[in-house]
Amino acid sequence: MGELLCNSEAAAGQDIVDSTGMGGFTRMSKDSISGLVRELCRRRPWLPALVCAIVILTVSSIPKFAVRGPLFPGCDKLAHFIEYLILGVALRYWSGDGRKRFLSGGILFAALDEFHQAFIPGRHASIWDVVADALGLVVGFVWSRHFVRKERYG
Repeated sequence: MGELLCNSEAAAGQDIVDSTGMGGFTRMSKDSISGLVRELCRRRPWLPALVCAIVILTVSSIPKFAVRGPLFPGCDKLAHFIEYLILGVALRYWSGDGRKRFLSGGILFAALDEFHQAFIPGRHASIWDVVADALGLVVGFVWSRHFVRKERYG
């Protein structure tokens, strides 16, 4: 199969992958990998939102385990806000021109995710988590309107 090669260029951080053989890989620089990801997201604008949704559902499916307690009061609400802020940016990217139905769908997803958590051992559903999720979605969706349009349409 393929063999990873280490050379002075790779040691300098210029080459990420240099594989030969059956796999068909060639040298890829950091720029070409980021270009590949950018092109993939341009062709499939729903992909970042799907990845965010999968990560959110995966994390919310983990049963709670005993911990000392939150780092500070409201820590969990801040975590909800941040994860849904990222989803809001991804939904804005998908919608392109900022159609509100994407935002509404995100808020519905947040409510269904909280409902789902009610069935996970050690977790519970909270309306305040949905509020934090919705605020994160709205902030991410609105805040990203400037740079998403430029990134997606050039």
